[in-house]
Amino acid sequence: MLLTRNLWSTVPGTIVNIKQIAPAPKIRIEDASDGLERLRARGAFPVRSGEVWGVRGSDLRRVIKGYFGRSVYHRYQGARHDLENGYLFTNEPDYPSAIASIDGAGGAYVGVGQMLSYTYPAWQGAAHAYNIDLNARVPMVAIPLYGMLLSMASDRFEFLSLISGKPIPKTEQWARLLDGPSDVLVEFIRALPSDLSFEISVQNAVRIYMAGFRALYGVSEMADIALGYLSAFKAGIGSDEPSAHSNVHPISILKAKDAKGRGGTLSSEEQFRRERDIFIDGRITGVASPLEGDGLAAIARDMRRRGIALRAMHISNVEDWFFEDYKRVRRDDPDIDPTEVERNTYNFYRRLKAFNGRHDVRLISALGCYPTMVHDLARYVEQAIPLGEPVEDAVFHAARIFKFRYETSRAMRVPLRDRMGDLTDTLDGDFYYVAKALRRGWRGRPIPRDKAEATLLDRSAHFRETLTDWERAAFLNVLEDIGVIARDDG
Repeated sequence: MLLTRNLWSTVPGTIVNIKQIAPAPKIRIEDASDGLERLRARGAFPVRSGEVWGVRGSDLRRVIKGYFGRSVYHRYQGARHDLENGYLFTNEPDYPSAIASIDGAGGAYVGVGQMLSYTYPAWQGAAHAYNIDLNARVPMVAIPLYGMLLSMASDRFEFLSLISGKPIPKTEQWARLLDGPSDVLVEFIRALPSDLSFEISVQNAVRIYMAGFRALYGVSEMADIALGYLSAFKAGIGSDEPSAHSNVHPISILKAKDAKGRGGTLSSEEQFRRERDIFIDGRITGVASPLEGDGLAAIARDMRRRGIALRAMHISNVEDWFFEDYKRVRRDDPDIDPTEVERNTYNFYRRLKAFNGRHDVRLISALGCYPTMVHDLARYVEQAIPLGEPVEDAVFHAARIFKFRYETSRAMRVPLRDRMGDLTDTLDGDFYYVAKALRRGWRGRPIPRDKAEATLLDRSAHFRETLTDWERAAFLNVLEDIGVIARDDG
């Protein structure tokens, strides 16, 4: 069995405050044996000759029971079951930019967040996916709920119908639109009239099938949490207004694609089916654990048992949280334990490094939630922290470099020719002068690494006298990653 416990709800996205969502009507739950069949019998979806709608109720119970059987919450390792907020979708608007680097990679996938824990492994063709989050409501409620809604539908139309609580009329129009652009599907669903009876039937199905993890939540509490998420899903589908938390349109996240059409759940029927199959085939496991805890070690053991190797990991903006706590340490905040913060930060990177194994692993990150970038995991850890030093020293150096890494990630928002100017405008203190020392040689094209290093040593006393050897190398690595200096492949 896996341990579980996770990181903060790290995957950015719409935050749901369960207390702010009006509770669904309290409905007497009838015998659950034919919950899905009752929806179909009500004419919720068109009946297509020779095709079964979604999965049968008995099969869905087996699928969900299997998910909860694999997924474990380990309360002694720091996972939280009482957090009120959970993330929906993601607030990484350019997440499709990472798909090309993992497309068809196979192996195992480990990631934070909700929607992307289906989207990324589906493109990867992952043999198994692991969702890990400190907020137990993500792997223990949101992930199986999303999988349940995918499983109950045969296509994107039915998926949107379940979320919106609007039955699809028995017309042929949906068939003509089914393989069309996601924009057309969304507008068609939005134009349908509401149907309270159908919406209550969907809520009833959620109550019936999401009552599985009783060791963590009571049946009633589990249902209330799941219905809170369902309400948030519905709100996201029905509006073009950006999320108050992420300033990203939830529906645009589901529809996003890269230049080759690779994207999220609604990007195509083929992608919808791939994500759906991950849940139905039992290829996803929830792990409620922080990334610096024992959850990753438990995942590694389960991967060995399955005979698969990690090929992709998504950490989103997890590092932001570690170094936000570290800033409080440097300010002598009496409400935070310096030793614990330093140990957690160090262990996070140590556990990441241990995951590299014999294969190159793609690490997907998004400092500040934007932009999404893909790295070689081993190289990423090496340039993020000097693990060979004592914990306190290593985290101190990592924090100094993190500030530079964070600000350079912001520079990715502007065209390449403007990035150096953007850096000199946004970096403050000593880091400003390090970047400024390079600006004279910057002409909108990458500077050779040896020339950049020589320039910095000559013109920046901070770079020359204050930074350690490791920090200087890390600086140059970051500048390589954003294209300011040329990558030294030798």
